[in-house]
Amino acid sequence: MALGLSYGLHRLTIMQKWSPRNSNKALLPSDRDGVVTIRFEGSIEGKFPELETRLKMLGVDFA
Repeated sequence: MALGLSYGLHRLTIMQKWSPRNSNKALLPSDRDGVVTIRFEGSIEGKFPELETRLKMLGVDFA
């Protein structure tokens, strides 16, 4: 999921599925040039508050 890409990479947020096992995590390039990554295990819903905070910092209006 990528949000804010139309405004450039400084507004890009990557949601990365993460697991201690290599077979269960999304691999990303090592050089993301300052792009914010939010890692999650299992259900993504637990990261919604962090994502909402990030989007508000980027000026996204939820109204």
